[in-house]
Amino acid sequence: MTLKRKATLLILVLLFLAASVGTGIGITKFAPGLIEKIDSAFAGSGGNSSSRIPIDAVLEFKGLDLKGANSISIAFENPTDRVSVNSESLDLSNVTSGELTAEPFDGSINITETANLSGKTQKLAINEIAILPNVKSLNINGQLNYNAISLDLSLDTFSYTSSGSVSMASGKATVSLDNEKLDLQNFVGIFVVSKNELKISGTVDNVRIAGKEINLVAQ
Repeated sequence: MTLKRKATLLILVLLFLAASVGTGIGITKFAPGLIEKIDSAFAGSGGNSSSRIPIDAVLEFKGLDLKGANSISIAFENPTDRVSVNSESLDLSNVTSGELTAEPFDGSINITETANLSGKTQKLAINEIAILPNVKSLNINGQLNYNAISLDLSLDTFSYTSSGSVSMASGKATVSLDNEKLDLQNFVGIFVVSKNELKISGTVDNVRIAGKEINLVAQ
């Protein structure tokens, strides 16, 4: 709840208490759950965000293909010269390990044993040092060995067949996958990739597992 809504809620409660005193109604007559009902009404007035389902998953990593990201961070090691920016080779010969960040990234992201990027970004940095900071649009193409990759994502749909565990609605429901398909609708959150593991943390509108919709609404 926003600060403005909290203030409005407080005013409503104070008015109720003032009316209670003026009419001789004791505080014990305060309707059970009234604050929660007011809170719920305010939360719902801003849209259907209250129906979004928190989801956390730890899955066996079996590769990943994505089209763009709000931001991407790659912790890399033993880089090669197979990375270019605006058609110029990016010299990483003096960097044994580090972090490449791009924000936002519009293009192809293919992750298997290596991370392969092909697309455009507005901000690119190596170890927090900006690359061509005065250029508004950068074309980046290349391949990097990685230790871990973090992706900030907003996805209309996402499907992944794997094994692992999926926790929904802040742990209210947990499902184990055995080489089964996970479908997410309108995902907003973070993916973290390592060589053997894909961690997912965010919120969704809808979850399907092995083709079956999980009828669970966060409260």
